Amino acid sequence: MLNNNQIPLYIQIKNDLIDKINNGYYQTEEKIPSENELKDIYDVSKITVRKAVYELVNEGYLYRLQGKGTYVAKRNINRMLNLMSFTEEMRAKNMKCVSRVLDIKTIVDRKIAASFEIDTKTKVHKVERLRLVDDMPVALQTSYLPESLISLDKLKDIYEVHSLYKILKESGIVPERAREKYNADILKDEYLLNLFELDHEISVFRVKRFTYTADDRLFEIAISVLRGDIYTMEVELNNRDVEQGE
Repeated sequence: MLNNNQIPLYIQIKNDLIDKINNGYYQTEEKIPSENELKDIYDVSKITVRKAVYELVNEGYLYRLQGKGTYVAKRNINRMLNLMSFTEEMRAKNMKCVSRVLDIKTIVDRKIAASFEIDTKTKVHKVERLRLVDDMPVALQTSYLPESLISLDKLKDIYEVHSLYKILKESGIVPERAREKYNADILKDEYLLNLFELDHEISVFRVKRFTYTADDRLFEIAISVLRGDIYTMEVELNNRDVEQGE
């Protein structure tokens, strides 16, 4: 099974196990073969197998339960703050993603309308979606858009297209920049816990995002709840805007 080349055997075993996790051969929370079984499968020493498994545990692919064995861990989503859509971001990470539309309608919401700087009696479209990665619910996102921006019938194409930004792009609306506000919280709401298929409280990120076009027009306000046990955040910092010597 292993190639006789310059790549160390434990790396080859590690890569093969990663491939089997990614393609679903080993499912999340499934127990993988023991070190003795892996030794026989790959025809290598137990030390070689142990080194491969040790690295996979350290990298978050596997976790150990004392006296029980080694299991496939839930995959964390490391989120770089950018303008990519959910679908684009997950595909870039080779993760299987699905957006399940829970609600799409036109409503009056005074606070949202005020944020758009329009009359508070003006209607806005509301699109609520449950985000799933590898069949696991990971986020709830509710997007609001001015009624004047796009018709409700056009928005309902999301049932077929599955991407809000793709629908908006077809109408000439392209995101240029966005700003987001994050708050850490403990999720206790039974409705949301049921959506996430959980029977216990968890930590979450509550995110509010304002997205603008190139001419600085606010066209979307998105309010999201991200599972804190799944999502991690990554921000790149640099000193381009810092004066040298200060």
